[in-house]
Amino acid sequence: MISGEGETVSLGKNLKARGNVEQWLTLVEQAMIASLKRIGKAGYYSYPESIREEWIMEQPAQLVLAVSQIYWCRSVEAAITADDPAAGLDAFYQENLTNLIAMTKIVVGKLSKLIRKIMAALITIDVHARDIVADLMKHKVSELNNFNWQMQLRYGYDEETDDIIVRQVNAKFIYAYEYLGAQSRLVVTPMTDRCYMTLTGALHLKLGGAPAGPAGTGKTETTKDLGKALGVNCVVFNCGDNLDYKFMGKFFSGLAQCGAWACFDEFNRIDIEVLSVVAQQLLTIQNALKANMARFNFEGRDMRLVPTCGVFITMNPGYAGRTELPDNLKALFRPMAMMIPDYGLVAEVMLFSEGFEDSKTLSRKMVKLYKLSSEQLSQQDHYDFGMRAVKSVLVMAGSLKRANPDLSEDVVLIRAMRDSNVPKFLVDDLELFQNIISDLFPGVIVPDNDYGELEVSVRHILEERNLQQPDAFVLKVIQLFETLNVRFGVMAVGPTGGGKTVVYQTLQGALTKLKADGAKDERYQTTHTYVFNPKCIKMGELYGEYNLLTNEWTDGLGSTLIRNAVTDTEPDKKWVVFDGPVDAIWIENMNTVLDDNCTLCLPNGERIKLNPTTMRMLFEVQDLAVASPATVSRCGMVYVPPEELGWRPQVETWLITELDFVPPSWKDKLLALFDSYVPAGLEWIRRHGVENIASVTACRVRSLCCLLRSMLQPSRGMKFNGSEEEINDSLGRIYMFCYVWGLGGNLDYTVHDDFDGFVRDTLADISPFPGGGVVYDYYVDMTSLPAQLKHWDSVVPAFTYSAATPYFDMLVPTIDTTRYGFLMEICVDVQRSVLFTGVTGVGKSAIAVSALEALRAKDIVPYTLSFSAQTAAIDTQLLIEGKLEKKRKTRLGAPVNKRVVFFVDDVNMPARETYGAQPPVELLR
Repeated sequence: MISGEGETVSLGKNLKARGNVEQWLTLVEQAMIASLKRIGKAGYYSYPESIREEWIMEQPAQLVLAVSQIYWCRSVEAAITADDPAAGLDAFYQENLTNLIAMTKIVVGKLSKLIRKIMAALITIDVHARDIVADLMKHKVSELNNFNWQMQLRYGYDEETDDIIVRQVNAKFIYAYEYLGAQSRLVVTPMTDRCYMTLTGALHLKLGGAPAGPAGTGKTETTKDLGKALGVNCVVFNCGDNLDYKFMGKFFSGLAQCGAWACFDEFNRIDIEVLSVVAQQLLTIQNALKANMARFNFEGRDMRLVPTCGVFITMNPGYAGRTELPDNLKALFRPMAMMIPDYGLVAEVMLFSEGFEDSKTLSRKMVKLYKLSSEQLSQQDHYDFGMRAVKSVLVMAGSLKRANPDLSEDVVLIRAMRDSNVPKFLVDDLELFQNIISDLFPGVIVPDNDYGELEVSVRHILEERNLQQPDAFVLKVIQLFETLNVRFGVMAVGPTGGGKTVVYQTLQGALTKLKADGAKDERYQTTHTYVFNPKCIKMGELYGEYNLLTNEWTDGLGSTLIRNAVTDTEPDKKWVVFDGPVDAIWIENMNTVLDDNCTLCLPNGERIKLNPTTMRMLFEVQDLAVASPATVSRCGMVYVPPEELGWRPQVETWLITELDFVPPSWKDKLLALFDSYVPAGLEWIRRHGVENIASVTACRVRSLCCLLRSMLQPSRGMKFNGSEEEINDSLGRIYMFCYVWGLGGNLDYTVHDDFDGFVRDTLADISPFPGGGVVYDYYVDMTSLPAQLKHWDSVVPAFTYSAATPYFDMLVPTIDTTRYGFLMEICVDVQRSVLFTGVTGVGKSAIAVSALEALRAKDIVPYTLSFSAQTAAIDTQLLIEGKLEKKRKTRLGAPVNKRVVFFVDDVNMPARETYGAQPPVELLR
């Protein structure tokens, strides 16, 4: 047997795959139990004769813990029953300390990953054992029946049956010998102890256990950890509203027949109608268990019952999308309220097992830092200072400590806390955070990290893609890399236009390049991305669903992409990128993916185990206003603020990549115009502007660039071979026209007069606007150079009446039809999408349709889609696909030598979902 951590244990002989597969698998299971039992027996008898440190290296991880616990319990009981219990316990306490010190010495040295895992788990258990002895001394325990001793998990060995026995209070279990590999163990806090007691008590009474509490309190992990302590296979399944009673029945019948435990995560997300049937199913199993039956009748089938099976459910009460459990179901579970664990103790033990010597002081400072951060910093949706955040810092600190053994422990911890928190902070909070750190660690200077080859590679990729390299942006790319190293799920959060997409694409390019150049570091691998928008499809299309009529299973888009990434066994990194809004429904089905289980649970009962070393989940979101704390605590956050990037890199890149027909000297002139007038315009809009649909800075500047690119094309009459003065005047006036529409095009008509005054003042240095009207009333006449600003009135075509035209098809040309038609035409010319906004009945659709009809002559094929409140994303997709031709197997396109333009009428009409998303609009995006 080979575990995921690389541990190997022999399985015994005569197990060739022959005969019926189910009989063969049953034999494999029996061989596993027999083999572990045999090794356990050998380990039990060899422990007293061996040196402990050497003995640890020779046993499977789970048996190291079980056997050392047996001997520890024996020694405690011997001390309690001795003539002088106090002296006996005190002597044994000193022995515990000596053992621990010996272990930490080993951890600091060079160890294989596997041995390090075993040591970390053993230290975690041993620290708890030391604390129990101290507690027994404090309460002056002198007899075995004292509750302070009875409440502990006590291991013993039955030499007649060769079984390991585990007791707690009045419950007794036989160790189940399920091979678990070298898994890590939880730090046992007083709350963990109480939870164990409730759960073992529930199993003793043949009931289920139900830990409930807020996100990040360790409900699932505690249940799994008790399973590890008893050597039981614990199957974690993430529940969602897409499970039905048939599926639950299948699941329960499997548990009953193989004696495993199931932990149903977020159980109260299942629909209430299903839960009432589940209550009946569970009652049947529990009654059979209480009657000690070997076989029982379940939903009309006769099946065997293995008495070790157990059902546990975990819940977040009161979160979005949760139901209340029916009373007949509540009665079948023992409830257990979980709360925030003791961070100080957890941090101390984890630092200790990672080889930190001064773990007590460091853990106290760290808890203080998190407490102060959650109180002093601003309240943002994507901030979380809970248990999961603490744990990721501790894991990071351990790997930093091993990488830099010479650094002082303070510096290592500060660096870990900084690297895992700084990426998510807003600019103002960053300063506060730095101050809190310098208050807690006065006088400690932390050297900046050196990202040598990674930074060089990032800058190289940016240069190769003709992008700019602001330091703040390069730093964001590196922060994303750091966060991806410690968290399985990462969210890039921030408003549109901050460069979230470019951040991850740059990192992907940089890592791939480093691998191609032969970098030695394991973290640099060729990286593949699988990108899709989870909100432009239904939940069933995301995770798969059953057809209600035929009961056929159809796989979902998300589950297929994830499965493809899992089946690829290369060491390449695979990122599944979810580019779309996060709400409390679809992402909660990935709760078990994003925490330590790394398992995707599908509604047909399939559990896909993801590879935590090669795979990552990356989310691109604007904000987390409707996400639940369960989601926020599970993901690493990288905040990408548009302010840091600013608008200038975008303009510089545009000048290089899109204006190849403009001579370089005039490009500099253009950049000077941007620098002189854009900041003032953006500032004016920020202070006085009124927009019906808010736009972001990046979008306004991009519009200005697109209008300029279209207007400067030689086909529109602009020539760069005349006298310098002519070109200068023409360029200036074209810029003025584009400035008005690019920055001010989205302004409400109520502020047009104010904007007119501002523009006339600001742009007077280039060339004065003609008098009369507002700046929106002028166009650039380029029939003769230098170009002139003229009133739109002069180019409105005359209306010609034709008796043959139906009345409703007549369009009387006005200033508006002319100028909006022209603006639309110059945008379409450079593939820029256009959005017309305004109140009902002002002729938006009429202008758009007539302008597009006029473009037919330019090889453009216009189509109209009308949205309504009932429009679904799939209808939109089929409509668009129906108008395109198939070019290749996976590519659709316009007819040869033509371009298709879709006009979407009433784009804001589709009904919003509960959490504000509009799937058809997401599909268009």
